Amino acid sequence: MGLEGKVIAITRPEEQANELAKLIIENHGKPYIVPTIEILPLKNDNEILQFLKQVSNNKERIDFLIFLSKNGVKFLLYYLNKLDLKEKFINSIKNSEIISIGINTKKELELNGFYVSLTPENYNSKGIVKLLENISIENKSIVILSSNIYDNYITKNITDFSVKVRNFPIYEISQAKEIFRVQTFINALIKGKIDVSTFTSSATVINLFKISKKYISNEKLRRVLNKTIIVSIGTVTKKALNKLGVKVDVVPRVFTIEAMLKSLSDYLSRLTN
Repeated sequence: MGLEGKVIAITRPEEQANELAKLIIENHGKPYIVPTIEILPLKNDNEILQFLKQVSNNKERIDFLIFLSKNGVKFLLYYLNKLDLKEKFINSIKNSEIISIGINTKKELELNGFYVSLTPENYNSKGIVKLLENISIENKSIVILSSNIYDNYITKNITDFSVKVRNFPIYEISQAKEIFRVQTFINALIKGKIDVSTFTSSATVINLFKISKKYISNEKLRRVLNKTIIVSIGTVTKKALNKLGVKVDVVPRVFTIEAMLKSLSDYLSRLTN
C-alpha cells in the first residue's frame, strides 16, 4: 500500500483514531490525529437501563436486534456490565436475529459472545433496509441500538406497518472538547502541511466546521481542505462533505477503514503513474 510520506489527518474520536493511525504507520504514512467528536455514555441512561433489564428478564421480545456501529456494541457491554446482566441478556436473545451493519461491528459482537445472523451487502442503513426487504419481518419486533444523533433512516423506510420498530440511543456523539487541536490542524492546512484529510462519519465533518468557525470562515476552511486529498469512508459521509462544499476524491466500495486506506493508496498510485 503506497502511503509513503503522506501526512494523513484523522478526524475520528481519540480512542478510534489510534486504530487508523496504526494502519497508516504500517503503510509508511504519517498520521495526524485531530479529533472533532467524542463518544460518550448517555447523560440520561434511565430508558436504556430499563429496557436492558426488561429484555434480560424475558419481559421484552426482540426478533431482530440491529447494531449500527462498534460503538453500539461497546456501550451495550458498558451498560450490561453496569447492571451485571451480560450473560443473562445474551441468553435472553438467543432466539433473536442479530444484524450487524458491517464486518468490523460483526467481529466486535462475536468477540463478546454474540452470534451475528445477518450483515448487509452494503455497510450502511440503506443496506440494512434492503436486507430486511428480502426476509420475512411481518409482525416482528425490531430494536435498533444507535447514537443520539441517528436519523431513524431504517424506521422511516420500513413499509410493513405490522412491524414494531424501536430505536434506543445507547451512546452520545458530542463535539470534541480539545478544540485547540482543531486550531493547530487549521494552521497546518493553511501552511500546506496536510496531504490527506479523512472523514469516517458525518459527525466528524459537521463538527469540524462547527469548531473551526471560531478561527476561520467556512469558505476559507473549504478552500484549504480542498487543497488536500479528501477521503470519505462512505456515501453518507460524502454527502455531508459535499453539502458543505468539500469535494471528495476517494470513497471505498466497502465502508471500512481498511478498504478506505486501500482505496486511498490506489488513488495515489494513479496520480503518480
